[in-house]
Amino acid sequence: MKYKKLYTILLCLLISLLSNQVFAKDLFIFGAEWCPACVKLKQFIKNNPSKLSKYKIEMFDVDKHSEIKKELKISKIPTSIIFDDDGTILSRKIGYDSSYTQWLKNNE
Repeated sequence: MKYKKLYTILLCLLISLLSNQVFAKDLFIFGAEWCPACVKLKQFIKNNPSKLSKYKIEMFDVDKHSEIKKELKISKIPTSIIFDDDGTILSRKIGYDSSYTQWLKNNE
C-alpha cells in the first residue's frame, strides 16, 4: 500500500514515454489548494501553455499524495521538479515567483 503512490509517479513517467506526444521532460508540481503561491502557479500554468510546451506536466496535491511527498522529500510548497526521460531529477524549484519562467527556460 505504501508504494502505491510511488507507483503512480512511475506510471506517469511511463505514460509520458509511451504517449503519442513527444515531450523532452516531465514537470511535476507539488502544491495544495490552501496554498496561495500554489494557486498562483496553477493559474500561471493554465494561462501560459506556450511557455510550458516542452514539458509533460503532472500536478500533485500534497494532502492527497503524502507517500509521493515523502519519497521525493517535499518539505515546502509549491515545489516543482523536472525529470528527464529516464526519471532522473534534473532540477528542483521551491516556490513560485518572477524567476519561474526563467527557471523553465534554463531547463528546456
